Amino acid sequence: LINEIINKLHYSAVAIENRLQGHSIISFEVDENGKLASFIRIESVGGGLEERLKVIIERFSFLNSLKAENGSTSKYYLSLSFNLININHEIQSTGIIPIGGNMFDFIQK
Repeated sequence: LINEIINKLHYSAVAIENRLQGHSIISFEVDENGKLASFIRIESVGGGLEERLKVIIERFSFLNSLKAENGSTSKYYLSLSFNLININHEIQSTGIIPIGGNMFDFIQK
């Protein structure tokens, strides 16, 4: 699940524009049919990031494997850190060469 989230979760334009960073904690439950039963934001960064996370979890192909075997719901907690890096600073400090030009000042880390 973590690799799926890392590979698919991208900052929204609003989150980049507002340079939103921080820690997000969510809880979700998987019902007896392997479907997302609830999604609760315990700590939120905002900017649509948690909504994007919910869509990824709903579409997670192995969500069915997270269901409880006794027919009840299974509750999970997930903690994520959202960070942006200043790409111009990164280019200067590491000497990397951007391919196709640099379109953004900040990118997700």
